[in-house]
Amino acid sequence: MIKNLDFIQISLDGRDNATHNHIRGINGAYETAIETIRMLVNSNFNVGVVTTVMKPNVKQIPDILNKLTELGVNMFGARRFMPTGKGNNSADLLAVNTDEYCSHIHYWVDSINNKDNKVKCIIEEPLLSILRDKLPVSWKFDGCQAGDQYGAITANGDIRACIFIPVKLGNIKEQNFKSIWETSKIREKIILRELNGSCKVCNLIKECGGCRAAAYLNTGDYLGDDPMCFYKNT
Repeated sequence: MIKNLDFIQISLDGRDNATHNHIRGINGAYETAIETIRMLVNSNFNVGVVTTVMKPNVKQIPDILNKLTELGVNMFGARRFMPTGKGNNSADLLAVNTDEYCSHIHYWVDSINNKDNKVKCIIEEPLLSILRDKLPVSWKFDGCQAGDQYGAITANGDIRACIFIPVKLGNIKEQNFKSIWETSKIREKIILRELNGSCKVCNLIKECGGCRAAAYLNTGDYLGDDPMCFYKNT
């Protein structure tokens, strides 16, 4: 079965044992991740690695990229930390501030533009559109994909626009997915960018729109402001 897979993704949240194991809370997690990556690469799989950007590792991203290049990984991606689940209890220790995240996004733009990189660098981040003039013309800006390209079904059957937005659109035990997805007013507001606050009047509302999950987790409003937005500071 595994031979039929086109792509395999592994999570790596640090450049070394100390960082990755601390974040994961499991001794030996780093070695296991590295050995798994090495095994998959040696077996000729397309391997991607994703790092969740947090305070303990935000300055380690270049070193992680160097390590992945050494390992022969195909793709390196990053996602922002979301203060939800177990992470909510440690948000003060893990969440980066706006300036740190801004620096991280600038680094990512440089990595995307660096033609010498052997590892393809990607990031699914609405705020990347703030630096759209520094990216290749071919780069496509779709903004937040919650409720559009993304959706989630929880263990109890609840349908969400994004796994990180704990707002129920409906439940597949009560109604079929297609009906819920196509008639949800919540989803409609998100994809039509009927936003509130600064996002509502921003000239990048279509290209960006901010992260709807981050807005909800910060303000309680899934149509509210993205707390990591650095547009006014660029």
